[in-house]
Amino acid sequence: MNTTQSTHTHAHAISPEVATHRLTRLKNQLQTTEFTLGNEREWQELADHIEVHKYFINQSIGRTVTWDEAVFSWFENVYTPLSWIIDSWEVSGAFPDKTEGQLYLAISTHWHYLKERLPEITPADAAHDFASHYGSGLARWFSRFLQPSL
Repeated sequence: MNTTQSTHTHAHAISPEVATHRLTRLKNQLQTTEFTLGNEREWQELADHIEVHKYFINQSIGRTVTWDEAVFSWFENVYTPLSWIIDSWEVSGAFPDKTEGQLYLAISTHWHYLKERLPEITPADAAHDFASHYGSGLARWFSRFLQPSL
């Protein structure tokens, strides 16, 4: 299941106007961070990730959180821990032409698919697996030594 399919399973449909407003707010909220993406499709994919995160928060706390609360929670609880792994040389060095945001999207999608087979896989193991399979250069080979046998 891709991220967009997952979002439609868990989130309510929103109007195009609301979607555009959320994307604009999201870009503004992340403007002061190092998080960058290359195009509108990637920004929409990120919004879909946050919408799914918002759905799970709402389910776990029994109330509806706002979009801004969901963005903050996603940034603190999902993105930041994964960004520490992405920032490691063996991961970021395997993808010199990718932004941290692009790596977040790619690795989190890769992690999602790995969890279907290996429910206990950690974000770090997923990142190293991704780098060892799809990266380049010395960092790719170094990631192979850091990953468990998957």
